[in-house]
Amino acid sequence: MKDVLSLHSMPAADIEAVLTLAEQVKQQPQKYEERLRRRNLLMLFQKTSTRTRLSFELGMQELGGRSVVMDWDTSNFAISPIRYEARYVSRHVHVLMARLLRHEDVQALAESAPVPVINGCCERYHPTQGLADLLTVREHVDVGALEDVIARISHLCDDIPEIRQLEINPILVAEHGANVLQARMTLARSERFDNLRRSLPM
Repeated sequence: MKDVLSLHSMPAADIEAVLTLAEQVKQQPQKYEERLRRRNLLMLFQKTSTRTRLSFELGMQELGGRSVVMDWDTSNFAISPIRYEARYVSRHVHVLMARLLRHEDVQALAESAPVPVINGCCERYHPTQGLADLLTVREHVDVGALEDVIARISHLCDDIPEIRQLEINPILVAEHGANVLQARMTLARSERFDNLRRSLPM
């Protein structure tokens, strides 16, 4: 995998590898403080940013690398085809992070740049935020409890073949358990349920 454009485009094994490495970096930061030495990141912004810019800029510093901030509107990206500028800037940096207005421009950047491109948020996807959220889930959520709820729901569907549609939203998952807060079920008519309905007091 060269680019990170959306979580949809990332294989599950790659997501798992990123999260595992992130956990290791958090646990032993000193072990990784020179990992990106002599590596340069270009942060290309077409819209405003606070958290994304701080995360990438400080992250590069803490790993021994350097970052350059470029504003789309005050650079030649605003007037030149993306493919030309992508090839040029790739001669000077090792990775690009682009926070652009349109996903198609992020894709064009990735298709033209020989270095990895990270989508720093467009109108459709924010994969780095998604990865950060997944890391939080791994660190602070009782995943076993969530798996248990999903298994129970699966058994329920096996036990009641009349279930035609089951909507569950949301499932609240915390450190010490998981609960279904709201559910809606659509059942097919069957003799079994008709008999049950007739047996209930009116």
